Amino acid sequence: MKICRHPVLGMTAADGINQWLWPRLMPELCGRYGRTLFLGAGGLVDAGNPSLDHYPRVVVFGAGARGPATLPDTAGDWDIRFVRGPETARTMGLPSERWLCGPAVLAPKLHCARVPRQGPRRIALALGGGLTAPVARALAKDADLVLLRPDQSPEAWIDRLLDCDAALCADQTVAAVADAYGIPWRQLRLHATEARGPGDTFEWLDWTKGMALVSHEIDLPDLSMRAGPLGALRAAAALRRATGLLRKAKRSDLWSLSDRTLLRLRQQALTEEIADLRLRETAPRRQLRVVRAMP
Repeated sequence: MKICRHPVLGMTAADGINQWLWPRLMPELCGRYGRTLFLGAGGLVDAGNPSLDHYPRVVVFGAGARGPATLPDTAGDWDIRFVRGPETARTMGLPSERWLCGPAVLAPKLHCARVPRQGPRRIALALGGGLTAPVARALAKDADLVLLRPDQSPEAWIDRLLDCDAALCADQTVAAVADAYGIPWRQLRLHATEARGPGDTFEWLDWTKGMALVSHEIDLPDLSMRAGPLGALRAAAALRRATGLLRKAKRSDLWSLSDRTLLRLRQQALTEEIADLRLRETAPRRQLRVVRAMP
């Protein structure tokens, strides 16, 4: 079973979570060669996903859509176990019971539990892949935030996240992990990531509606670097403005966190779906032996 990676970006938080979660939760499925594509956390049920053209069978396990305009043809061998949220289910014409949530909320099942921390208040910053590393480091330093690098191993950035009291997230997978650990979060909308398309907005709406969350977005200015003196001046001004917005957000009390009972129910349902998939995929296929009648 091939775990699908993001078709456009480099290593994302969702890619890392997928490569970390499933070999531990379903080792017998991930360790064998097959012609099945697995769309898990951050997976895209999208016609622009090139991986869909190379696998005759697709298992959807918490993936989401970008919107109705980019849906692929799912008339073939598709096993849609559940999708990320109600917006994806509605877009794909699925019944209401076919959506659950993103599987990233299972991270606390595999990694250490959060313990109360001591010391000054610390806020994490997760910018995703939309900005260059120097800009991300400068923004975190100027705003006095703990920079998370989702391109690292999940254990590495989750450990840094667990040493924080809240998180500012442009990456929805990081926000889902923070929420699962009981760490309040806020969504960052980066002007520089608009190239990824409207699917980003759809992704956040899908997840927040499914978890009954109210999101308090923060819109940051365009932090992309441009050539020439004028471009450098504009980038520096945008960085100062973004820093001010983040410092203001640190002092705010507008944070989001899902209901703990609802989260536990979603985690339990995910665990049951994993058990069912493992049972169905590993069950021996019996071959019938035809016995001819004696003349």
